[in-house]
Formats: sequence, C-alpha cells, structure tokens
Amino acid sequence: MSDQVKKTDDEIRAEGKAFGLHHKMSIVNMEKAIEAKKTEKGPTGISGSEAKSIEAKLKFEEEVRERIKAERALTTERARIIAESESLCIPIDIPEVPTELDLARARRKLGIEKKAVKPSPETIAIEASKRGYYIFTNREQDDASHTVNLGGKYVIHLIPDQVHVLSEYHVKKWHQIAVTPVYGKVQTGVIPSGDTVGRPVEECRRTGSKQRWSFEYLGEAPQEADFGLVTDSKILKELTAPV
Repeated sequence: MSDQVKKTDDEIRAEGKAFGLHHKMSIVNMEKAIEAKKTEKGPTGISGSEAKSIEAKLKFEEEVRERIKAERALTTERARIIAESESLCIPIDIPEVPTELDLARARRKLGIEKKAVKPSPETIAIEASKRGYYIFTNREQDDASHTVNLGGKYVIHLIPDQVHVLSEYHVKKWHQIAVTPVYGKVQTGVIPSGDTVGRPVEECRRTGSKQRWSFEYLGEAPQEADFGLVTDSKILKELTAPV
C-alpha cells in the first residue's frame, strides 16, 4: 500500500464497508477493490475518493454553519438578558462570549433579583387605582407621541387622539407634572419718588401653568387590562359609538 502508516485489517474492512464491499473478501482483495473504488468514476464522473472528499467538505461546512447558528443564539440571548436587567436596574455580569452555563446562571440570578425588587410607590399607586379608557391629546404639539414610564414598571406609548388604557393615578399625576410654566410681570411694590405718585416695581415671576396633555375619559376598563394603546376593534367601536 502507498499509505505511510500500515492500516490494520479492521481498518481496511471498515473502509471497504464504507465503499459497499463484501466483508468476507480477503484483505488483499479488499485493498485492491478499495483502490479501484477510489479511482472509479461514478455516474456523475466523480471518483470515490473525490466523492468522499466532497462529502467531508460539505459535512465540515454544515458543522461550521451550526456552530455559527449556536453562537448567534447565545449572543442574542445575552443581549436580551442584559436589556431586561438594565430596564429593571439589576446588574448582571455576562462574558462577551458566553456559554450556555453563563446564560443559565444569569437567567437564574435575574429571576431571583426580579422577585426581590420592591415596587416603587408610584407603581403601587398605579396598580391600586381604577383603570379606564382615555383619549390622549397633546396640547403642546398635536402630532407628537410620548413614551412614558411612571413608576418604573409600565412603559406606555401615548399616541395623540388614540384610545389608551390608563389608571386614574396616571391621569392625576400627569395633570400635575405635564405642564408648561407661564411667566408674567408682577408688581412687587412702589419706589418712592420726588412727586406724590411714586414708581411701581415689577418682577418677572411664574404666574401659572398651562396643561401640555389632556385625557378624555370614555369609560371604565377591566382591572386586568394591559396599559397602553387599545387595538381591539370591538372595544373601540363600543367606546366611540354615538350615544
């Protein structure tokens, strides 16, 4: 044989089996048959050795694709865990190139920390107050939407002239804080002058405020309804139907 390392009989028979040769052939004949198979051209014009080489290449490429797919899945899961941990202000340390074990530990820690996080007073007030259907109006800029996160738990996208599920606490709080201050000149006294009238003194002070947002109440919403934009056509039809 031309191989640098002499093959054992078992190795020769295993190779012969891969080429479909009968196992009862003698070793000498099997070696000859294997060599013939390696150079024999098949229907496609490819020899056995070439076919095995192509098969090995395709197998390697498939393994590479699967490895890349697995690495991409780990990277995506790492990004998801980090995004959730940052939104909850829970520090999570995950290696840049994580393993399944790293991600499992991070998921476990995040789950434990989430249970331990105490809700903010605003979140408690939001969950305790009644929920309702409201139309949001942006008085400051007609077509501008706003993303709000009062209390840190519920992220809500307020879209002008659309129906939303909000709590009474949301509306009350935004009525207090979503305002634009109004300033004006205010008389603060009189400076004596040489004549009998005197000269009034004025200062620029805050004289009031102007509401940036308004909310039109349409009706009570179920307490289990999700906060945010209402997309259910049946509910919208019922809320906006003329009385």
